[in-house]
Amino acid sequence: MSSERTELRIGVVATGERREAERLEARPIDSLWIGGHIASTNPSPEVIVGLTRLAAVTERVTVGSSILLLPLYPPA
Repeated sequence: MSSERTELRIGVVATGERREAERLEARPIDSLWIGGHIASTNPSPEVIVGLTRLAAVTERVTVGSSILLLPLYPPA
């Protein structure tokens, strides 16, 4: 067993809206995640656009995709 100390990190699935991202970043949250799925019952924006939006309006948190259907994107 390692004697290294690990810290708890908290991530939240976000919509990508500016006000929500700013509100969440003001809290002790480490990451914001966006998911995209074409067959979802919840309407969601395209995941790459959502990640771009989150990266543009945040400064401190890490952003990432919780779902990315890679075969839908051309390799070029």
